[in-house]
Amino acid sequence: MIEFGLWIGYILVIAGAAAMLGFSFKNILGNPKKAKPTLYGVGAMLVIFLLSWAVSSGDLTPKMASLSSTESSSKMIGAGFIMLYLMVIIGIGVIFYTEIKNIFSKK
Repeated sequence: MIEFGLWIGYILVIAGAAAMLGFSFKNILGNPKKAKPTLYGVGAMLVIFLLSWAVSSGDLTPKMASLSSTESSSKMIGAGFIMLYLMVIIGIGVIFYTEIKNIFSKK
């Protein structure tokens, strides 16, 4: 019975993701001028990921090797961590920038 519920959950997640992608592409193609900021954001995320992937190393520790991990999976994990750190730093920087800009613009 639990396995049946998992399959229903998988189907619903896939259907939701497909609907989200379908409506997103429909809106992008329907109004490309409003989609530019979104596409810029997606492009920036892709650039940050590629930079993170280029910087990360694929070294395997003995613990990772015992878990039958590969160099490519190690590199992807490292890229994910580096991207996380960069996104947190960028987010905090944007918050500080916005707050400082608001402080000086009100005077």
